[in-house]
Amino acid sequence: MASFRFGSNDYTVNIRAQQHVNFFQGWDVHRLALTFEVTAHGDFTVDAPFLVSGALWAHETPGPASWIGVLHTPRPVGLKSFATNLTLETSVTDHQLRGLERVRAGNDLALRAELSLTALAETKHWPVADDQEVIRVPHATWSNALTQLDAGAFVDVLVPVTTVEARATGARRIREAKTAIRDGRYEHAVALARAALDPVREACNT
Repeated sequence: MASFRFGSNDYTVNIRAQQHVNFFQGWDVHRLALTFEVTAHGDFTVDAPFLVSGALWAHETPGPASWIGVLHTPRPVGLKSFATNLTLETSVTDHQLRGLERVRAGNDLALRAELSLTALAETKHWPVADDQEVIRVPHATWSNALTQLDAGAFVDVLVPVTTVEARATGARRIREAKTAIRDGRYEHAVALARAALDPVREACNT
């Protein structure tokens, strides 16, 4: 949980990440929506408006390549003594989705939100506070969210095609599997993808 302290510890705003994620499909660039709970404690003004902004990173990937995008919300959040929901969005490209899939390797996904809270009305104190919140998205939750997008946007399968008939058969079955995914026939797509492995194994003797 991220804690933002204002004044001489006059009041604190806590932001806790939720496991829910949502995608909105675009053309090669998609919107990723993350959900947080916001709660205020201490001597604060009810409904005082705060602007929440920040950046999203892949938590377990070192270096600048872990940067995903800028987090923003279309409207300020009002402080309450009880938990209220906050949605932050960022843009994610197809290339970034492929990178995240490689990083998580079928496991849960860990993201890091570096957040800034700016008071728009509480001007008697320094109006800005910063903190970080780690978002851990379960494998099933992330995988289900990805199904909202065209699977071809983030699933790459490379099969060497030569004059060897077995490899050509494998490539054809992969193409058929991608078509089945676009049509929503997921079980058939899995069967085709598995069937594509057998002739390639025989051709490659592996």
